[in-house]
Parts: sequence; C-alpha cells; structure tokens
Amino acid sequence: MGALIEASRICKRYNQKSNNMELKETSLSIEKGKIYVIEGKSGAGKSTLLNILGGMEKPTSGKVYYKGKSFYDLKDSDQAAIRGEKYGFVFQSFQLIPELTVKENIELPLIFTNRQEKMDKIAELARHLGIENQLHKLPDFLSGGEQQRVA
Repeated sequence: MGALIEASRICKRYNQKSNNMELKETSLSIEKGKIYVIEGKSGAGKSTLLNILGGMEKPTSGKVYYKGKSFYDLKDSDQAAIRGEKYGFVFQSFQLIPELTVKENIELPLIFTNRQEKMDKIAELARHLGIENQLHKLPDFLSGGEQQRVA
C-alpha cells in the first residue's frame, strides 16, 4: 500500500531575510494503520511539521501529498474537505470553545463539514469516551482528561 501522506523536502522559514528556519528540510511517508512518533527538543519544529502535514500551514518549500495528490495545489474547498473529513487533531490546549457546551463543541465540526448524519452518534461516542454525563457542561467545568476526550 502506498503512502497516505507524504512530505517531500518540506521546510518552513519565518524570516526570509535572516533565513531563520522553523523546520529544516524534511521528507517522510506516513502509511495507514501505522503509528508514528515525532520527537525532538523544544523549538525543533515538531508542531510546525504537524501543522504542515495537517494542511493548516503551507510549507515555505517542498510538497505535501495526500493520497498521491499535492495537497497545497488543491482548491481551498478540497483542502477544507480533507481537513474536515479525513484528518483529526487533538491539540495540546484542546481548542474547545469555552462558551459552548461539551455537546456543542462536539457538534461544531460536524456542522462545518455537513455531516449531519453523525449527530445522532454523539451520545454513543460520549458513552464510549466516558463523558456522557458531561454533555451539558461547559469546558471550564471539566478535568483536563475530560477536555482531551471532548477534543
């Protein structure tokens, strides 16, 4: 089976004049069903790499391929569809919207991706994650572990 996601010589520079590098040139292939670990010192570019691979930040140079197609050469709407339906992220700070309930935070990405048929599965998912009694609470009233499960 071929690579699900492939990065070919990607790098990220934030200051072109001083050539300040956030992510040094990197190439890698990610296959479906395998587990990968990204490790390195603080400031090494781990989050930048994930943002680039996840379609949230365009590399300064190089290419990212999703199922053999150059991701950043796709139309914005096609990129958004892949991010919304094929990728999943749990951010370090969870990125929950504090004014929305747990249920509303879970529903929000489904609304943006027109996945209304998934709405009826929220209760089942919440049971599976052990947060079924938290659906009407605001994120500030959850433990860190509960917030992570919501994310």
